[in-house]
Amino acid sequence: MKVHPSNNNNGGSTKVLRSSIPMLPNLSVESINNLEKMDSELDEATAIAALQIDINDDNSSLSSSFSHMNQKKPIWSFRCSLLTMMSFLLLLPILFLLVVSITFSVLTTTEAKDQVLTQSFQRADVYVSDFLDLCITICRFQAEEIYTNYYMNVSGLFYNSDEMFFTQEHYKQMFRILSISQSKHKSSIFLVDFTAENGDYVYINTAPSPVIPLENEAIYDNMQLLMILNNTIPNVTTQNQYYLTNTGKIKELSRNQPYDFYDPRLYEYFGISKNFKESLAPMDVQTMGESIEERVYVCFQVSLHSPIDKKYLGVTSINVVVRQLANFMKSFHVSANGFAAVVEIVKPTNPGDKLRKRVVAYNNYTALAEPKSGNFGGYRIYEAEEISDNLLRHIVVNVLPNNLERFYGNNFTLDTFSHNNLRYSIAYGIVSSTKHLNMHWVVFITAPEIDFVSRMVMLISLNVGLSIISVLFSMVLVVIFSTSISKPLLHFSTESKAISKLEVAKKENFNSSIREILSLSEAFEKMKTALRSFKKFVPTELVKEMVEHGIDIKLGGKSHEKIAIFFSDIADFTQISEMLEPEFLIKHVGAYFHVVTEEIVRENGTLDKYIGDAVMGFWGAPVSLSGLEAFKACCCAIKCQIKMKKLRERWAKEQKPLLHCRIGVHIGPCVVGNLGSVWRLNYTIIGDSVNLASRLEGQNKYYGTEVLISEDTLKEPHVKENFYTRKIDVVGVKGKTKGCAIYELIGFKATTNAHCAVDQKVIDTIPVYEKALEHYLNGDFATALTIFDDAWRNNRNDTASFAMIERCKQFISDPPENWNGVYHSKHK
Repeated sequence: MKVHPSNNNNGGSTKVLRSSIPMLPNLSVESINNLEKMDSELDEATAIAALQIDINDDNSSLSSSFSHMNQKKPIWSFRCSLLTMMSFLLLLPILFLLVVSITFSVLTTTEAKDQVLTQSFQRADVYVSDFLDLCITICRFQAEEIYTNYYMNVSGLFYNSDEMFFTQEHYKQMFRILSISQSKHKSSIFLVDFTAENGDYVYINTAPSPVIPLENEAIYDNMQLLMILNNTIPNVTTQNQYYLTNTGKIKELSRNQPYDFYDPRLYEYFGISKNFKESLAPMDVQTMGESIEERVYVCFQVSLHSPIDKKYLGVTSINVVVRQLANFMKSFHVSANGFAAVVEIVKPTNPGDKLRKRVVAYNNYTALAEPKSGNFGGYRIYEAEEISDNLLRHIVVNVLPNNLERFYGNNFTLDTFSHNNLRYSIAYGIVSSTKHLNMHWVVFITAPEIDFVSRMVMLISLNVGLSIISVLFSMVLVVIFSTSISKPLLHFSTESKAISKLEVAKKENFNSSIREILSLSEAFEKMKTALRSFKKFVPTELVKEMVEHGIDIKLGGKSHEKIAIFFSDIADFTQISEMLEPEFLIKHVGAYFHVVTEEIVRENGTLDKYIGDAVMGFWGAPVSLSGLEAFKACCCAIKCQIKMKKLRERWAKEQKPLLHCRIGVHIGPCVVGNLGSVWRLNYTIIGDSVNLASRLEGQNKYYGTEVLISEDTLKEPHVKENFYTRKIDVVGVKGKTKGCAIYELIGFKATTNAHCAVDQKVIDTIPVYEKALEHYLNGDFATALTIFDDAWRNNRNDTASFAMIERCKQFISDPPENWNGVYHSKHK
């Protein structure tokens, strides 16, 4: 920002006063000091005035706007405004959440209801289809076997005409086929049969008691009755009874026994078979069975035609009781009051007639049939209008469509209806296995909607009740809170005006029982502390730390027992800088600075300073790391080298100079604090430990290493356990008389990152080198030379081994006096 010359009455007074001091010999020293103090104050006042003028110039329009606003008188008090605003802010979310909760509950319940009905329908459809598919498969097998047994064998046609088809001998052959079908599925099938075109009826029924053979021979199934009914004489029916042995022989039990007149051609199923190749016959009732479910049966049939002249020969069928379906419907669960049922729908014979509907399976069969002693089977199945269960009758008669076209539109239909002031949901559709047949079965699933929404209604009522209580309670809190807030508002308004004038004298915190107000008061004091410290502050992160703790910055320091010091610089930087343009050099080195700085910050360190191409950082102040200082510094060093390696790979592709950095790490006591003068402070560290860390960084050049650490660093927690290290030497660095063991920090021990992994060849060299170093320290230079040579041959890139080889050769030819294992380095 540009600072304009001052135009007030004090302009130029500073220069006049300074020039006039030597011209006043009669003034005392105290007077001169007072004048210098006035001079400093005038300088500061002049600068502030100039800044204020500049701000006013740059924001004249904004000031005008504020001036216009200040002329308006407030209508509402702050407390009233706050009360209104907070009431609105409290009520709006509560109402919004209430509406969202109710809407979401309704939508979720509707979706859940539809999913339950859909999945229930699909489950019922699969079960009923499987039930029918078994009947269809068996019946098709019967028809195919009857056809093949008569007309075909391996040599072709067996008979050249249909005349033998209707003989007793051929009927006996059918028994073998029918007997196998009925015996294998006896739990479901009670009757298998064949009805001939001439009225003969061949069937196998379940016997009421075991069949006794005529001779002492094994029977294939002693619970099967093999019957043939003949109608050779008009209105007279005779019966022949047989049984099947285990060897496949048909034995006759009786012949031409009188039987009640029975002509199957007069029944509905026979007429249907002439019109359809495969068909379902309307369900009927048989005489056997203890319950209704064991007497009501359904029939699937397949018609047979002659391959010679396509003449109709007859029909074979499977007759299955509905007990299995009934048990399924009884166990089927939709909801607390929901149920499922299967309905038989027969197309009307005459156009315009209604569909015939009868319930095939339901959880209570007493509602579907009535006892009638005069009727065959002892029961009569109700038509739809006669069903005793009101809800079931309503669904079958009124809810299920009376037009087949409405069934054909979709696989299933979801709908709703009302009955006795209750709303119901229903899913219905044609059973998959019956879609291609002459008549259809329809499965429907229904349940009252209250079963699905009862819990939702309870939750909504609970939400509404809680919302009302929350609103009342919140209003009380709003009144209390607005009252407590209005009082400190004036205080903070006054403080804000004082700060805008740079009046930042320290005051007592505003006392309040509200945590936020106390926090705001503390924030004001911290802000004033920051402003007081602004002119003499140093690193930004330190400013944040001290402002957070309310610490005023002043000259001085404090001793710390453990500070981990980090030094890094660029190898051969002087030579590199001479070859590069200054602009490029700054940008190129900036990438290196970024890597090192970023890792110091990431590892919770304090960036001290940049010294040319060197970077200095430390751990342990201003925030203690509880013993992790050395570990954090070592992590930073290794990560810096890993990132620098990646950076060099990129530079190599870009054909830029490659920078290698060398790092030294040491931990020890230091003085930490604000060093400098009253005009400029630097938060830094000083002490012998700092010098040693710097010397360790320099020793990398001699040993060809990247990171060197001191023995004190190695002994710190988690360092030795987590890093590969190698004892390099015991040296007396320049400026130090006492020997110091130095170690190479190689890399992380446990890592899954390929970029961080240490080469196995390097790891294998560690014990060999350290063994050689042990002989070297003991003065056995010849042995040490041999082992150092082995280490170097194992890893030709190990400059440290090569350096020690040269030193051993030197000491062998010119042994050192009073050798104590300490090598006094002449290098920094």
